[in-house]
Amino acid sequence: MTEYPAAVLRHFREPVGAGVFAPDQLRFGTAALGTVKSGTKVVFQLGLSADGLVDRVGWLVFGCPSTVACCSWFADMLPGHDVSQAKELLHGQVADALSIPRDVRTRVLVVEDAGMMALRLADEDRQKTR
Repeated sequence: MTEYPAAVLRHFREPVGAGVFAPDQLRFGTAALGTVKSGTKVVFQLGLSADGLVDRVGWLVFGCPSTVACCSWFADMLPGHDVSQAKELLHGQVADALSIPRDVRTRVLVVEDAGMMALRLADEDRQKTR
């Protein structure tokens, strides 16, 4: 049985942001990546305030506890950051922050990519609704 780091277990047992947004909300992007067959599927939603700050994060995931923990970590860390700061957080920080073992880091990439895509789509939506 795999032993998970304490930070992974904390986010797995008490996930932040699990669930998706109501479809009538403004300024958000949704990205779905991966497949159940591959062992990792992520639906990631990210919303921006009118002034461009991340104000909500939602997600659904099929994957191991490390994958769930990554989604939760992003939902906990991203709100309050502008688009460029959010990009920095979405690029390569979660694996180290949660001490994700190397053998499952490819799954982290799926979460990061879904987050980046959702952020881009949310920013495009915000630009249109100005």
